[in-house]
Amino acid sequence: QENLEKFLDSDLLHNLSHLDLSDNIIFDDRMTPFLEQFNSKNLVHLNLRNCGLSFDSLKHLFENKHFSTLRDIDLSSNYDIDQFVIKLAKTETLNKLRKLSVSNTY
Repeated sequence: QENLEKFLDSDLLHNLSHLDLSDNIIFDDRMTPFLEQFNSKNLVHLNLRNCGLSFDSLKHLFENKHFSTLRDIDLSSNYDIDQFVIKLAKTETLNKLRKLSVSNTY
């Protein structure tokens, strides 16, 4: 987990177009700062499947304008995804989104 946190804080993320963090139990307290501070205009695919996340951290996908380039998000096997989907229907931040995976959510 320590290496993952260092990676999330690194400058390497700025040029990525695909980021797969699936099956890393990150939880909201570690993911929220990352989602709040994320700064990349290239990211189009984000996989957060089975990361132990809930709407508390995922709401930052709407609040950070740098996620507006996303076309594909996988949030499967996380928590409170129904709130995310309701908010998604009311936002323009993720207007380029073409694929949303939310299978096996709680």
